[in-house]
Amino acid sequence: MISTLDELLGRGIAAWVGHVTRHARATAIGLLCLSGLLLFYSLDGLEVNTNENDLFSDDLPFYTLREDFNRAFPSTVDPLLVVVDGATVDLAHEAARTLARRLEEQPAHFHRVEQPDSGPFFDRHAFLYLDLNELEDLVDNLFTVQPYLAELSRDASLRGFLHMLSQAVDASVAGDLEGVNLEDVINRLGDVAHSHLDGEGYQLSWADVITGRDSTPRDRRRFLLVEPVVDFSQLSPAEQSLLALRATIDELGFNSGDGVVVRATGVFPLSYEEMEHLDRHTARAGIASFVMVGLILGFGLGSLRLVFASLVTLLAGLAATAAFAALAIGHLNLISVAFAVLFIGLSIDFAIHLCVRLREEMQRYTDTRAALCAAAESVGGSLVLCATTTAIAFLSFLPTDYVGVAELGSIAGAGMFVSLFTNLTLLPALIAWWVPTGSLPPPPASSEALRKLLALPVQHARAVVAAALLCTGIAVWSIPQIRFDPNPLRVRDPSTTSVRLFDEMLEAGDALPWNLNALAADAATARSLAERIEALPDVDKALTLDDYVPDQQEEKLALLEEAAFVLLPTLEAQRSRGRPSTGAQLAAVAELQASLEVLPKSDASPRLIESAGRLHDSLQRLRERWSSTPEGAASLADFESSLIGSLPEQLRVLQEALQPTSVTRESLPESVMTRMTASDGRSRVEIFPEKNLNDPDALENYVRSVQGLAPKAFGEGLVILETGAVVVGALRQALVVAALLISVLLLCLWRDVGDALLVVAPLGLATLFTAATSVPLGVPFNFANVIVIPLLLGMGVDTGIHLVHRYRSEALPGGNLLRTGTARAVLLSSLTTVASFGTLGISTHLGMASLGQLLALGIALILLCNLVVLPALLQVTGRAR
Repeated sequence: MISTLDELLGRGIAAWVGHVTRHARATAIGLLCLSGLLLFYSLDGLEVNTNENDLFSDDLPFYTLREDFNRAFPSTVDPLLVVVDGATVDLAHEAARTLARRLEEQPAHFHRVEQPDSGPFFDRHAFLYLDLNELEDLVDNLFTVQPYLAELSRDASLRGFLHMLSQAVDASVAGDLEGVNLEDVINRLGDVAHSHLDGEGYQLSWADVITGRDSTPRDRRRFLLVEPVVDFSQLSPAEQSLLALRATIDELGFNSGDGVVVRATGVFPLSYEEMEHLDRHTARAGIASFVMVGLILGFGLGSLRLVFASLVTLLAGLAATAAFAALAIGHLNLISVAFAVLFIGLSIDFAIHLCVRLREEMQRYTDTRAALCAAAESVGGSLVLCATTTAIAFLSFLPTDYVGVAELGSIAGAGMFVSLFTNLTLLPALIAWWVPTGSLPPPPASSEALRKLLALPVQHARAVVAAALLCTGIAVWSIPQIRFDPNPLRVRDPSTTSVRLFDEMLEAGDALPWNLNALAADAATARSLAERIEALPDVDKALTLDDYVPDQQEEKLALLEEAAFVLLPTLEAQRSRGRPSTGAQLAAVAELQASLEVLPKSDASPRLIESAGRLHDSLQRLRERWSSTPEGAASLADFESSLIGSLPEQLRVLQEALQPTSVTRESLPESVMTRMTASDGRSRVEIFPEKNLNDPDALENYVRSVQGLAPKAFGEGLVILETGAVVVGALRQALVVAALLISVLLLCLWRDVGDALLVVAPLGLATLFTAATSVPLGVPFNFANVIVIPLLLGMGVDTGIHLVHRYRSEALPGGNLLRTGTARAVLLSSLTTVASFGTLGISTHLGMASLGQLLALGIALILLCNLVVLPALLQVTGRAR
């Protein structure tokens, strides 16, 4: 016998539907008008909050450490990290200097622009920061190239450079060339010539020539720390500053194939590009979800009128839920922004069960209203129970510290009751208004082949149960391999510039945003702490303010003074030769070619002769182009610019670097002082990791080892690790709460432990299988998809409730649950849900994609467990009737 409460609930809903359908047109029009008003309200009042910090409770201990650190070092709070990569050191240096100057001229958008690894101070004192051995090698190389620098200082043109190189080749032939790597110079000139012939923009790096070594990618990278002007009343607080940065980069011609690439990352660029992506792709996913749900409904319900009524009801419920979100919360976060897709997949379930049951009842009743009341009485109790259990699963996150999912839970939980109301009010009214009596086709008859297929789980019930137990054992064995990835980059779109740059920096060891920081009472304590931390195997280095004061300055200054005595007269010499004509430039090319032709007759190495031959051939082709085409003069000027365009600036930088002054703590730039010393006198120890922090194990080892020596160390690496622990804890707490409340609700309503277990068993299997399947699929849980398990708990229990409710209330045809209309409705509902979540699964946003993929997989497994395992359990336990 069906429970009294369940029976009374069904009768009450039937009475409500009867009342609604008596005033069908007025009810439908009134609710549609209300939905329109709620839609306008939600569009006006609902914003998107892309701040990752707001996804968690402010009361967490590591957030207290963040507030303390940010108060002590306000200049380090959320800067725009602008990275300048150049094809050469020269290009990177000049581009960073130019960009910094242009940004400083825009105080309306940028409060502060800092060059932590370059700028006037570091340009002047750069040589003091070299090791003494490195400096000695550099000075030796400068002495070697001094005669050639003198020639270039007098004639900094293509003519001067080629004439200088001709003299070097002649000296090599005569055996008088010492200390100069002629092969390297010829190869560098050859690279410029080959590039020019191919139409590429390769430039000679004079920094490499002067230092006597090839630069590394890190040498060709410069950083700018830019403090943007922010307005937190806007959806994107730093939008205007980011747009101004983009405009300045475009105006300067960077990122256009000129050898300079400028990109930005950090909290604000990541959030801004995240918002741009979510605005585009979430809307597309919602539309695609709506279209796919409509197509499946059309196939399953067999009536366009029922499909249209269901979709209109769905949109009305969505508008009301969005209005609730605007009123109760006021914004959507990076996780709750997916509520629309979730609502579509869940809400349509109610309409499907009511409409499928209506088609059955229309075979017994000639009046649409009477059939609606009968259908409502039959499925109304299960709909109420499903809405309640699903809401419980969502709302189970409310008491946790995972605010992002808690807000999604409150929106989706309220949405379930909104959906229940619209499907028991607006949908019956629309059907009674739009669907004439006798217009619905009868439910499709099952073929003999289908009946045999549906009988398989019952006929082979013991084998099905045994297979389910075997799969359960395998799934339990794989549970220890399930992992949670706390890396926030893994839930973003990897194609965005800010994410790609951040990944590059972590791989290159430039983990500036994720570095940990320890605070010490004074400089001496900071030095002592840094020495102990630097000895840790997971730490590359630990910097204090004292590390910005070079060591062995006395020896270095003496060495540079000697170098300056020899080199400065050369560098300060005035240009003595005028601007050469095109003819003079071409004559210099011919002079070098003549010198190169003699080189094979000397005792030069085979490699040098081969390089010289290639250069000779390239210069010959260039001479012909410059002499025979109308664009020859312009092409020659471009070649000269590629070859010596950066020379004047490099000579200026060299001239400054040869005249440093002694560096003390007091003489350091103010930007360095404020970055390393707090206003209350505390000293900062900046701790760099040894390994790539994209590796979760490397991140945890780095953070935990540092905490062993500095328990209050803070950095975004700590935040990432601790928020991951918060998410896992929130998941466990929500699972326990949801499972307990749902079980108690089922027992109170049905008063039968066996029936409650029939709902819970397939659901538990499907949840376990979903978690286990994530291991071979290589889809770890993360900040976005961790809600999958509680969601499956809520959505899966709906399927079980509908099927067990049908089993409890009516005799099964042939003792087989699969031959009922409820099973057909479950199948149709699951297909729409999979289609809805599947649209998220193809998103380029990794978080949304993994959420959609795991949810679609989970729903498919829930369908399998309920339509295969549940009928087998009924048969094995003897409860089928």
